[in-house]
Amino acid sequence: MFLVETIAQAWQSIRSHKLRTGLTMFGVIWGIASFIILVGLGKSTLKLFSREFEKVGKRMLVMWAGQSSSGLSGIKGGRQIRFTIDDVEAIKAHCPHVELVSPQIYTGYQETKYENEVLSSETFGLDVNSGVIRNLDVAKGRFINADDIALNRRVCVLGANVKEKLFGERESVGEFIRMSGIRFQVVGVLQHKGDQLSRVSGSIDDDQISIPYTTAQALFTGSKYFGMIYLQPRSLFDDKTVREEVRQTLALRHSFEPDDADALHFFGIAEMIGRVKGVAMGMEIFFGAASIITLLIGGIGVMNIMFVSINERVREIGIMKAVGAKSRHVFLQFIVESVFVTFLAGLIGVLIGCSICLLIGLFNLPRFVAAPVIDPFVMLIAFLTITLVGILSGILPALRASRMQVVEALRYY
Repeated sequence: MFLVETIAQAWQSIRSHKLRTGLTMFGVIWGIASFIILVGLGKSTLKLFSREFEKVGKRMLVMWAGQSSSGLSGIKGGRQIRFTIDDVEAIKAHCPHVELVSPQIYTGYQETKYENEVLSSETFGLDVNSGVIRNLDVAKGRFINADDIALNRRVCVLGANVKEKLFGERESVGEFIRMSGIRFQVVGVLQHKGDQLSRVSGSIDDDQISIPYTTAQALFTGSKYFGMIYLQPRSLFDDKTVREEVRQTLALRHSFEPDDADALHFFGIAEMIGRVKGVAMGMEIFFGAASIITLLIGGIGVMNIMFVSINERVREIGIMKAVGAKSRHVFLQFIVESVFVTFLAGLIGVLIGCSICLLIGLFNLPRFVAAPVIDPFVMLIAFLTITLVGILSGILPALRASRMQVVEALRYY
């Protein structure tokens, strides 16, 4: 009953002084709204860039060969490291945190022809696991399989743009194209990815052609060596562990020191996501701090209006104490009123903030601009902050009201 009466009095005070209360509540409303929008913007930015990086592979780790700057067992440094399929097998056998491993052979740009259509396409020699590691999802047909690798088959999988340029709306799976005059059968077409923020070669995946790596070795490079190995850690958290395991394994095979930074080079999605996450977290902290400062300023406004309210109700406080109300009752009444005002302002701020987030999401935004996300955890923090601001704003006014002497309060007018 006490709580209901106190809230009713607070509501009556707000109705009696609409302009004054509205201006006071504005700081809290804007603080909460900006908190939801700006922190949501930081989170949506992280999700946006994470999706962009994951286009090339959700847990992809690329390793390419360098030159050893040190040697073991009397072998001099300065040697070019060259990978073979035996290195791939060694990684499979001795690196437990590696889930998948795949060789990659770069054959450069090949003149690709179908009937009267001709274009230059970047071509790679891949194996069965490459599709999973590099997130190469097949839209039609199939990807390269084990038999293609074992039999050096002249088959290919087309990127979405390559298929569109060569075949248009016509069916391509089962048809034959020529790459540098060599006849290949199309066995699959990849799903369209679009532009990629991160890529491991000059062109995007949609503009590439994939063939079995054994076929690439036999027809284009004429060598058993290749320069890149693709890895997929069991989780993103295993990225550093995988690098150490691979360094230890290949250091023994190629006679260089495991800590030789020039022998092996890595590029990992986990590393890029970690950098973006750090930037996004910094944005969230900065935006959140700015919003909380705005809330505190709004809390000072609430404190001022509570002092004004007390001055207007001195005689009422005296009557309450005269009929038996204790100091703690008066204290609680003004604390509840302060919390009610800030909570009402905060609720309006939450509605405005969420509405703006949803409204921004309706627009066709530029590619690297994401609409703020509405995070339930952020909402919880917002409501807890509102409550805290309300309590802090009401403590001093409530103490002043509770300490008033009955005689002085009744003689006020």
